[in-house]
Amino acid sequence: MSYIRVNINVPDIKASFPDYNKPAYKVANIKMIQKINTTYGQYFEFWGQVFEIPKGVLIGFAATESAGTMAPPNKYKATGLMQVTPSAIYECARKWNVEVSSDLPSEALSVINSKIPSLLVKSTTLSSVNAKLLQLLQNDANFNIMAGSLCLRWLIERFSTFLTGGQLNKAMVAYNAGAYTKSISNGTKANKIPIDSTSLSQNKLVPNQSKGYLLKMLGIDGFLAIIFKDKVI
Repeated sequence: MSYIRVNINVPDIKASFPDYNKPAYKVANIKMIQKINTTYGQYFEFWGQVFEIPKGVLIGFAATESAGTMAPPNKYKATGLMQVTPSAIYECARKWNVEVSSDLPSEALSVINSKIPSLLVKSTTLSSVNAKLLQLLQNDANFNIMAGSLCLRWLIERFSTFLTGGQLNKAMVAYNAGAYTKSISNGTKANKIPIDSTSLSQNKLVPNQSKGYLLKMLGIDGFLAIIFKDKVI
């Protein structure tokens, strides 16, 4: 499999999320990342290789999304380590070959077909698999990480036109904001959204929550800087 290469440049935003540059916060974040790696590292390693996304990037998403916990569904039904919703995995898995040119990996197909074989059946509705997906996302860490990795790779491939050189920033916003995905993929609006992460984090088209997300991931002493610059895992 050959996907769009993911380029990592950290810190990519010359600012930090509030308090992240304080020693106590950084120490706590380092410990969190190390705990995630110790507990779930084998899954992140495996799915990172399958989807050609560096393991550290996936762990950074887990740290930002859930602080590395198999969190119960929130009000949006975002669940587990990667805070995946049933609707997200339903859409990404079923539309993979429709909206991106790459193939859905056989390893992911195998897990989907063994855990929830009806997911990719054409007539299957979200409502008919919603409860099962929630159960898997909440209780099966391997499935949760697979689902999050699948959704992230789908976004990177889908928005390749706007992700110069495999930049992660717009995929991060889309992963975080959900419905905002459509704004990124809309030609007119997408062209108004800058490529560089600093400008993106300040742009009025980006939801405030996603601006914070970018700082947590790409800012000074953010999770990806800790992982790839300080090399704590």
